[in-house]
Amino acid sequence: MHELEDAALIELTRRGQPVAILLSLNEFERLQRRSAGFWDAYSTFQNDVDLSADHIEADIWSDVRDQTTGRDIP
Repeated sequence: MHELEDAALIELTRRGQPVAILLSLNEFERLQRRSAGFWDAYSTFQNDVDLSADHIEADIWSDVRDQTTGRDIP
C-alpha cells in the first residue's frame, strides 16, 4: 500500500491481464470532484486573465455570433 502514496494508481492483473486498479485516496477524490461547467470555467477565466496585458480587446467575441433570428420557416 505504500506504493500508492507515490503513484496515482496501481494496476492489478490476473495471468498478465488487467482486472482492477487501486487508486490513491488523492486520485479517487480528484476523480470524484464535479468538474466546473462551462460558464463557471469561463467566469473564472474572465476573472483570472487580464486580456489587456496581451493587448487583446475585452470585446473580442462581441461580433462573432450572428445576432439575427435566422431564416423564416413556414
